[in-house]
Amino acid sequence: MGFNQNDPRAEYIASTGQTEFPFTFKVFKNSDIKVYNTPSGQLADDTADILILNNDYTVTINGDDGGVVTLLSGASINDQITVLRELPVDRETDYQTNGDLLASTLNSDQNYQTYLAGDINEKLSRFIRLPDSSQQLNLILPSPTADTYLKWNASGTNLENDTTAPTWVQEVQDDRDAVQILHDTVVAKEALVNPHYDAIDAVYANETNVNTVSTNIANVNTVASISTNVTTVAENIDAVIDAADLVNGLDFYTQSETNDLLDAKANQSTTYTKLEVDDKFTNFQMDLGGL
Repeated sequence: MGFNQNDPRAEYIASTGQTEFPFTFKVFKNSDIKVYNTPSGQLADDTADILILNNDYTVTINGDDGGVVTLLSGASINDQITVLRELPVDRETDYQTNGDLLASTLNSDQNYQTYLAGDINEKLSRFIRLPDSSQQLNLILPSPTADTYLKWNASGTNLENDTTAPTWVQEVQDDRDAVQILHDTVVAKEALVNPHYDAIDAVYANETNVNTVSTNIANVNTVASISTNVTTVAENIDAVIDAADLVNGLDFYTQSETNDLLDAKANQSTTYTKLEVDDKFTNFQMDLGGL
């Protein structure tokens, strides 16, 4: 039985619908595997992201060389899939006095203990640590105190509680207040300006009609310049109508009667006497006067 030295952790950025995620570290049982699925765009959360064996995934073990985790439902694109080993801290081998000490049993037992150490080492690598060369430090944390924060003391050798906000914290707060005032001012300005934008939009919406009036402005000016004449025509239209009615009401002499009158006036030697002609003209004038 060989010893697998690979780190007990595998990380993947999933493709759309991906279900298989291989691992290359040694496990003894399917339950030695922990699987997390952190949805794309979200922060890691061990409680929310943990998957359940045989409910969310299955495990296929390939001897000492690792195996494959298979999701029962395909991952979404860019999901973060984390596969790691977590062996239970337990001892299953019990050596007996004067019992058999087989090499396979001993190697298996030692390997398990070493794998346990590997799991612990993997977790330790994710902790905040000080450089090995740092000296004269006391890293015992002070007792928690409400509304304080931790900081290094003046000598840089110990952590302590501090309730005094540093200058930069107040500066940040002042900047936030200034930004809020600026934001409120912008909102107020927008409330005043937006109605004007609405009016401008209405003008743009009627741009075609405005252009049409502009194109015909010469005609509009012409109408304006002759408005006096138009008014005069309107004022005299009634007189024109009255004249037309008068003409239609005239009872004209016939052509023969007119010729007779002209002959009588031009030629006194006709069979008409002067008295007769004068009577005709008198009657004609009377007829005209009665119109």
